[in-house]
Amino acid sequence: MKRIVFIGMILCMMFGCSGCNTNKVNENPKNNEVEQENNNIEKQAEQDNTEVKIDEALPSFEAESTQTVINDVCEKIEFNKTIDFDVNLDGEKEVISIDAPEVTDGDYRTISISINDTTTEIVEAESYGDAYLLQNEQGNIGLLFDVWWSNDVSKTYLCKIDRDRKIIGIEEIEGNMAENSVTTSTLTIENYINLFGSWYGTCEYEITSDLQLSIKENFKIKNEDERYITSIKELVLEVKEGETWTAKPLKENKKFYPIATDNVEYMYFITEEEEEVRIKFTRVDYQVYVNDVAIEELFAGIEIAG
Repeated sequence: MKRIVFIGMILCMMFGCSGCNTNKVNENPKNNEVEQENNNIEKQAEQDNTEVKIDEALPSFEAESTQTVINDVCEKIEFNKTIDFDVNLDGEKEVISIDAPEVTDGDYRTISISINDTTTEIVEAESYGDAYLLQNEQGNIGLLFDVWWSNDVSKTYLCKIDRDRKIIGIEEIEGNMAENSVTTSTLTIENYINLFGSWYGTCEYEITSDLQLSIKENFKIKNEDERYITSIKELVLEVKEGETWTAKPLKENKKFYPIATDNVEYMYFITEEEEEVRIKFTRVDYQVYVNDVAIEELFAGIEIAG
């Protein structure tokens, strides 16, 4: 019996009598030092990898940008005088002018654009008005100007210039530029129109990013004299009710005061009763019709200038 107890004591000393404790596996100080050193190495590696990723994500500030900044330009210029402007962004300025040579009264002069040694003829006219050099943020460049003929007839031209110093587009609209109305993106045109009489007014245009002229709204008539036309007979015309147009019979001898037109299909009026009326028309040459009837057979007081 004593032998059994003695053997048990030896076994307990060899293997321990407190059960399986995984926390005591590394009680050896040397083992703990090795594990700590391994942990430090792993943490340092993770930190190094993080620093590499951060460095890769940051933009490089050493390389200088070579992109050219293009600013809006809307400069009023004079006919028959040169201006210097860098058209192709090569650092050297081209010599540009809009030429309108002097002629005998009543004769037409040839309006042309010169860029360095290249001249492009644009139009023949009796006289000229204002001119502008345009450049938008997209880098598109153009020359904008208006010219005149007798009887207050005018046109406005927008000529686009490419980077090769060539005229690549010529757009024209009837009327002249209103004073102080030109920007790189908008333009107001003044003009006379002959619809249900002769009327003077203005029209807003957008200058698009690629230098095209796009009408923004209807031609607004300036009827300062409060002129009107009068219906000769009862007419069925469209009257605005809220946001809709409704066909209604309107009695004869009704006064119509013009307010606007799209100059293509509709003319807009206000009556004495403050009804807003629109009249659909067609035009063949200089004759205007409503429902295939000449307007002179429908309205009195139509006055055509000239």
